[in-house]
Amino acid sequence: MFSSIFKNRILPSEGARNLFIVILAITVFYIIAFRGILFNSDHVYQNWDNGIPPFSIQLKHLADISKSTWWSSIDMGTPGVWTGMTRYFDLVILNGLSFLDGKLLAKWLYLFYALIGGIGFWLICRILGWGLYTTLVVVLISQFNPKTYSMVISGHWFSQGFVYMLIPWLLF
Repeated sequence: MFSSIFKNRILPSEGARNLFIVILAITVFYIIAFRGILFNSDHVYQNWDNGIPPFSIQLKHLADISKSTWWSSIDMGTPGVWTGMTRYFDLVILNGLSFLDGKLLAKWLYLFYALIGGIGFWLICRILGWGLYTTLVVVLISQFNPKTYSMVISGHWFSQGFVYMLIPWLLF
């Protein structure tokens, strides 16, 4: 009786343990892959078409500007200056996280993206019945590949990374 209580209540289930391992692996890979920018005191900034303002009030202003613009060349017109995802990006990232400064977001926001996207891929692998090692390979390749690395380094992950993290969740 006590062993079943201990096993079911105190020891995590295999799914929870595997999820913890996946989250830990994503976090460790993120810190290793982006250590050059994470522990640098400078602000990450992309210089011509996309960038993260360094101050929280500037993030809020960027969201306010995006609400009142119209881009006619995509999807027969869309609010916002980037894509049709702008209203969700504005709501979650620019408005939702505007209390944080841009320096913090520029360095750590992709970890949030990688965790959400990685958990989505973990769920897909779990539904397919794949084991932990195969799942780890899928999750880590999906979140740490040349495309995602170049997006983070160049600053393009700020809005594109938001959409990229939603990809596995769109399959549900």
